[in-house]
Amino acid sequence: MNRTRWLAALTAMAGALVLSNCGAPQPPRSSLFGVSSGWHSSAAALQQAHDAWQTLANNSRPATRAAAANAYNQAVAKLFESLRSDPNSWQVSATRMGTSFPSQTVVGIRLQDIKAIFPASQVNTHLVGFRYTRQGIGLPVVAWMRRDQLDRSRYPFAPKEGVPLALTAILRFDPGKYPEWHFEPPRELGKVKVGARDLDLAADWSAASASFWHMSDLNTLDIRNVFLPEAFHQRTGIYCYAPYDPAKIPVVFVHGLKSSPAAFRKMVNRLTTEPWFRARYQAWYFSYPTGTPWAYNAKIFRDQIHRATDFARAHGSLENWNKMVLVAHSMGGLICHASVSEPDSLLYDAWFKVPFDQLKGSRKSRELVRQTALYQPLSEPKRVIFLAVPHRGAPLADWHFTHLLINLIRLPKWLAVDIVDLTVHNVVRMMPNDRAKPGFLSSISSLSPNNPTYKALEKMPFRTGIHRHSIIGDRGKGDLPNSSDGFVPYWSSHLAPVDSELIIPCDHCVPDHPATADEVARILRLHLKN
Repeated sequence: MNRTRWLAALTAMAGALVLSNCGAPQPPRSSLFGVSSGWHSSAAALQQAHDAWQTLANNSRPATRAAAANAYNQAVAKLFESLRSDPNSWQVSATRMGTSFPSQTVVGIRLQDIKAIFPASQVNTHLVGFRYTRQGIGLPVVAWMRRDQLDRSRYPFAPKEGVPLALTAILRFDPGKYPEWHFEPPRELGKVKVGARDLDLAADWSAASASFWHMSDLNTLDIRNVFLPEAFHQRTGIYCYAPYDPAKIPVVFVHGLKSSPAAFRKMVNRLTTEPWFRARYQAWYFSYPTGTPWAYNAKIFRDQIHRATDFARAHGSLENWNKMVLVAHSMGGLICHASVSEPDSLLYDAWFKVPFDQLKGSRKSRELVRQTALYQPLSEPKRVIFLAVPHRGAPLADWHFTHLLINLIRLPKWLAVDIVDLTVHNVVRMMPNDRAKPGFLSSISSLSPNNPTYKALEKMPFRTGIHRHSIIGDRGKGDLPNSSDGFVPYWSSHLAPVDSELIIPCDHCVPDHPATADEVARILRLHLKN
């Protein structure tokens, strides 16, 4: 195949890939859509569920109860599939089946505001790794809430595509009542009362998380994130797919270069299986375009944390909010390192030769400098976990091929305008290495060990009271301390002093390694004791 035909084939393949990803992902459809629901078969399943419920309530033999639980769950799964396949409303469909819905809402949400409810078993969990479940009574399901129907006072940090709710469907047969559907959240000690007995509530801890990453734009790992950061500006922010809970400690996950919050999906899936994590912690994610320099992204990160803090303050005590934990990978670690350190004038002095009050330029561009270099560190975080972070830069950023890539990066227009404004007015006031040139202020060039920002960062003391931990990848060549994870050498990722440092046999994809999740879990348990 000649070069022209090869390029044409490659272009066609790329186009096919793009087209295959067009359109918003959809929840799983019922297998009965377009098929007669068959109310006679539903009647048989309803009777089976009723008989099994009575056995569970009255029989004390474990083997008999186990068989009854299996029969009940099978019947409820069949009834639920008929219920959601019917084109009528939930209430009408339930009545036709011989069941009902209670007047109260599903965990405080109206049924009509839920876009879809589907069995957890129909969700492919490969995105988050192992499927974690709990055996028990009921049908684990996922309810998908549309963003436009969310109560903004409860979900102000929801992704635009919506949020998933992990629930368990129960069909109750209480004496003197019509058979009634309930959707229960599978809490830490999830139980369901059947007669006088408290039985375990079935749960699927992974399906809701996998649905979130399947449906959400935050799962996008796109090279445009680096080379065209302006295209991702509107989704920059801090996100949480559950209502804010003042009783829980926020764990904020910050991704690295050419990445997204989905870098932590397997880790969070693993953590969510722990009762202590579900009871005491809440996962948050910072999403940002990784083509802009990390010092600027750190400014945006601080802005977003301040915004979330204002919301938390308006909705209860800040006692747990001010125990925040940051978990940051690669360039995200630089964002966090800078945000919990005392800059004084070190960052500013690395870029400019004159005091701030002598800096020329527009009011807007001067304010950008002030917020990026002359700021107060975040007070909310009490602990930060660094994952393969280039605290002193990454030599790869200085390679010749990397410089060719740097020249392809196009900064957002508003940032480029401010940089030009500062450069035009301050050529003689800027440090020689900081004078704007093509690509100098891109994310990749900001990772160069020769970037003056690193010299300042190394001198900046961490804010008092911050606990620090490092998890570092080592490809296993036996050359520590001259080892590397393939992107960040040990001499750059090593930080001292820290509360702990763990080296794992891994490349730069440290968040995906099981040992990382185990170590993060250990540190978070430790954090609960402090």
